[in-house]
Amino acid sequence: MSAQSWNRFNRVCERCMPLVTPCGVVIGFLLGGVAARAEQFGTLFFAFMTFTSSLAVDTGSLARVFRRPLALAVFFVSFHIVQPLCVKLITLAAFPHDTALASGMVLLFSIPAAVSSSIWTAVYGGNTALTIAIVVFDTLLAPFLTPATISLLVGSRVVLDAAGMVQSLLWMVVIPSAAGICVNQFSRGAIPERILPVCRPLSKFALLLVIVVNAGAMRASITRFDSVYITAGIAVVCCSFLGFAVGRVCARIFRLPYDEAVSLTFNCGLRNISAALVLAISFFEPRSGVPVIIGILFQQTLAGVCSRLLLKRQKPPSEAPAGEKS
Repeated sequence: MSAQSWNRFNRVCERCMPLVTPCGVVIGFLLGGVAARAEQFGTLFFAFMTFTSSLAVDTGSLARVFRRPLALAVFFVSFHIVQPLCVKLITLAAFPHDTALASGMVLLFSIPAAVSSSIWTAVYGGNTALTIAIVVFDTLLAPFLTPATISLLVGSRVVLDAAGMVQSLLWMVVIPSAAGICVNQFSRGAIPERILPVCRPLSKFALLLVIVVNAGAMRASITRFDSVYITAGIAVVCCSFLGFAVGRVCARIFRLPYDEAVSLTFNCGLRNISAALVLAISFFEPRSGVPVIIGILFQQTLAGVCSRLLLKRQKPPSEAPAGEKS
């Protein structure tokens, strides 16, 4: 296939992305143990996704962000301090005696920012360089921030293999991110130009496989419906909406330019849930994965709803979004 054909195929995949995550969960639960047998490949699939997203990043775009670091600082405070504390309060109220679900909630909201936020940022006229910088640096810090957040907020109630989690995040996000940036930088964009048309649609297929494999691994342990899952769903949706709102409010408080406010809104609201799913299966009891599965089902839909609620009034009619992607 030519590059143009791959690009057309990728656009079709992007339009189908809202269906990928729920379909992956359904397929995984239907296949069960058959899908779970490929669990060892989950990290490999995820590393490929991270590498692909990093191929479009160079050191110049990252350096430009540090010339105006206020938005970056606001993001880290709101994303890694304000939000986790709010989530902790909500989980105390919703699951006072359910350690597994509480741990899953904390895990879900301690994972780094999502790569898909760059697409939403572009759609709504945000600062793409800022979004890329946030995603890359938040990903690089994930092996340290994620275990630390979980340890502080969950504490001794769970046995946390922090070293194993750090190692998993290194292989899933840090090493492939660094590799992608280096390939772009040292080839001056030549290699990404050739391979990105192929890698982009394949990375979406890899996302589907990650979800199928990990949902299949969870099925054996979630054998019956529990009414507390409804409470978990409400809590996840409320906390997710809170993420978008916190980003927008912080941008307003610090009077950031509109393009940076857009970036902050999406980066604070969208998290790398696929990584959370892999970690939930690897380092937590299966019930902890329930909030993560719910987050997968609703995150991108919430992004569309929140973008209209929080950003639409700030945009001139001529800048109305042309489409959306999960």
